[in-house]
Amino acid sequence: MERVISDARSAGCHKLQLLSHKRHAADGAHDLYASLGFTPEAEGFRLYLT
Repeated sequence: MERVISDARSAGCHKLQLLSHKRHAADGAHDLYASLGFTPEAEGFRLYLT
């Protein structure tokens, strides 16, 4: 992830965005993203039409 962030900065990117399911809050993924400087910003919604 640090390499991706570094490469994005070098390429002139201004924002990185990632998606992570709520269930990953318990397995440490959200803590990892926060430690890298990401901040939670949105809640998603989905409607399955079956």
